[in-house]
Amino acid sequence: MVTAPAHFDNVLARIRAFAAAKGWTPTQLAREAGLSDTVTRGMDREDWAPSGRSVRALEILIPLDWAPGDAVSAAQTATSAAGVVA
Repeated sequence: MVTAPAHFDNVLARIRAFAAAKGWTPTQLAREAGLSDTVTRGMDREDWAPSGRSVRALEILIPLDWAPGDAVSAAQTATSAAGVVA
């Protein structure tokens, strides 16, 4: 069995945690990132493996200074998606 490197698993965990903090469903997360909902379908499974392009689109939603457990404001997400670092 081939497994993903630990850092990739950490990135996916961060994406999952951010979506949970926002209260977003997988479909909402995909829409916010401009992706098809098929990309985030199954994101709760351990074997979820989106493409690199999809991961980049999902990660751009997350403020650079956000950490799991932090609250997320609408302004933070808008700033992150615009590519502006506050």
